[in-house]
Amino acid sequence: MIPQINLAAISLALLLAAALCPAQTTRLDQLSTQVKELAKQGKYAQALPLAQEFLKLAEAARPADLAQVNIAVANLALIYDTLGRYAEAEPLFLRALGIDEKELGPNDPDVAADLDNLATVYTHLHRYADAEPLFLRALAINDKAKDVDQSEESTLLSDAASLFQDEGKFAQAESLYRRALAIDHKLSGDDSTEVATDLNNFANLYDAEGKFAEAEALYKSALSIDEKSLSPDDPGLATDLHDLADHYRRVGDSAQAESLGLRALHIREKALGPDSPQVASTLNILAQLYQDDRRYAEAEPLFER
Repeated sequence: MIPQINLAAISLALLLAAALCPAQTTRLDQLSTQVKELAKQGKYAQALPLAQEFLKLAEAARPADLAQVNIAVANLALIYDTLGRYAEAEPLFLRALGIDEKELGPNDPDVAADLDNLATVYTHLHRYADAEPLFLRALAINDKAKDVDQSEESTLLSDAASLFQDEGKFAQAESLYRRALAIDHKLSGDDSTEVATDLNNFANLYDAEGKFAEAEALYKSALSIDEKSLSPDDPGLATDLHDLADHYRRVGDSAQAESLGLRALHIREKALGPDSPQVASTLNILAQLYQDDRRYAEAEPLFER
């Protein structure tokens, strides 16, 4: 799933910046507003240099505010992760984890969120042996904690379920997905983007299990919700389109697969840049589709790219 920029945390950081000189505070305020707006629009590539500047200013502030720096580190890492720049996200997530473990203790829910972020990067890199113990530790922290942010708990459950699905542990994955879906139904309502993400996750799981009819119905439900709730250029919408395109490719509906795949490719190139791993993934689906249809001249350049 696509990580969410911690917009509330950025706003809190600006309050903590009141001790800075007026010029620094003004610039941080400008950066916060711009990053929040670009994140809402799904324009992460444009948000990146602003998030980088935000971190530099936070680190250079005197007196330095560790909480503010950690917020800047975590949000920059999430942008790198969304853009598929996992090697750059990893050390930032490790840094955020180290700060929170030291300041909050090893069993704080914020530490569980850090573990989730880091484990998700390892999942993207197919480093499952590194990811699984982090997810299990995060789940254990939240199970024992008295006050856990339910939206963060849902994200953790879904991310851990995705790992178990990749490992072929379908029963464990489904159990965690169901817990996440129950939380999001209660918190956000049936037609929320959070529920759409959960439905898409379930559809992916059913596709992996060969339950194609069940998968298609859930993919369509998720896409319908997100088309009403998200901007036409949002990477979250591209994920729905990409996954449904891959489903149609699997079941042999070439026309539907191509149409949805091209839409997903356009959004991802615009929002994430032409060289992101997400773009490569959609190119691969289209190339496989063209190969299956013996459209080899069209498939080859996409595979090469």
